[in-house]
Order: sequence, then C-alpha cells, then structure tokens
Amino acid sequence: MVVERDNRRIQVLRLPSLEPLGTFGEEHLERPYGVTVISSERSFELFVTDNFEPEPGLTPAPERLRERVEHFRFRVDGDSLSSERVGAFGETAGDGALTKVESIGADRGQGILLVADEDPGQLQYEIYDASCAYRSSLGRGLFRIEPEGVALYECGRRGLWVAVDQEETLTRFHLFDRETLEHKGSFTGAAAGNTDGIALTTRGFAGFSRGALFAVHDDQSMAAFDWAQVEETLSLTGICGGAAQ
Repeated sequence: MVVERDNRRIQVLRLPSLEPLGTFGEEHLERPYGVTVISSERSFELFVTDNFEPEPGLTPAPERLRERVEHFRFRVDGDSLSSERVGAFGETAGDGALTKVESIGADRGQGILLVADEDPGQLQYEIYDASCAYRSSLGRGLFRIEPEGVALYECGRRGLWVAVDQEETLTRFHLFDRETLEHKGSFTGAAAGNTDGIALTTRGFAGFSRGALFAVHDDQSMAAFDWAQVEETLSLTGICGGAAQ
C-alpha cells in the first residue's frame, strides 16, 4: 500500500512482486499522508490522513476538520481491485480536533486508531474508536518536537505501541502499553534522527531474535533496532514474554 501524496491517491501493489493492482481515492483525497489497514474476512478497511490546507501553513476552517481521516473499503480478487469510500471523520474542536495530521496506526484487537497531530498546540496522538468517535488523547506534554511515525508490536492480546518524537539530532522513541496506554519508557539510537516513518516486525531473523524496529534517518537512510535489546534495556520483557515470535 503506497500513499501518493502529489497524485492524491492510494496505490495497491501485490507482494512480493510489487506488481501494481490499481489505485483509488483520487476523487476524495487532497493531500494524503499516513495510512493504516485493517483486514477482515472479505475485504480491507483503509484509513488515510488528509492534511489539506487552504494555503500553505494555514489550518482549514473548523468544519472541514471532520474530513481529516478518510475511510475506504477495498477488495482484491485475483488481479481485480475494487474500492468504495465509507466516509470521513475528525473532531472539529477540543482535545480531539485533528489540526495537522500525518501518521496513523490501527489496533484491531483494541478497536482503536491512533492519529498523530503535529500542530504546535496539540503535539499528541488522538485516539478514535472503531465507530470513528474520539475517545481520548495520548502523549500530551510528552513530545518535544513532532509526533510522527507509529507502529504496534503485538504479542497475543498484549503488546507495545512505538511512537516517534521527531527530534532533529536523535529521534526519541516512546513506548506505550497496548492495553492500558501507559507510557513505559523512551529510547534513542546512536545515529537515528529527524525520523518520519517507522516499520516494525515481530518475526525473528538473523541477528534479531524477536524482530526489529526500522526507522528513517534524516530522509537519507534506515536505522534498525533489535527489539530484544529494546525490551531488555527498558525492562519490558514481562509484557511480551521474551521468547522469539
């Protein structure tokens, strides 16, 4: 799944060949950014943030903030891609208002979406439930620069959210308990800064027994973090057990 910001659409690619299957969203998206997908038995639910601006640097009128997250449903049958727009959502005022949006993550098990708001007056993740209604905020007062990428490390019903604070020199990665959303600690790497996106795998592979966190470094390269080392350093092995996935 690729968000094409300038083309204002979502492109679906087949793995592992990366063969294009088609696009959708062109009629509704203006400046898409982050994307997350929840799979169901027959289709996929896709949520994409749309950070459109009336003019560069200006926030849209409050009533338009209800269109900050677009919801699509799509299906893939063989080589055929079909899609439909389900709707859009976002609070227009208060703590749940989605002012300047970028990254988004989904937790099907807990029935929530985390939406990063980078507006200087917010600097937190807004939590929406499965009905697309605002529930609460996460990380208020914790982020120093901007909340960026977000990813979920799942282990059964338990797990940890990883949320990026995009500090220019060394990005700070915050961890939150999947069930309670309690802040469990933070860490930085030796040379990973100005991070936008992150990706995470729970599958062990050579040198990474419990998976790895991958982070963009300054729009130039990638940094990899050994998840087993992250858990050990922050004394979090009790949450996901410590055994290889």
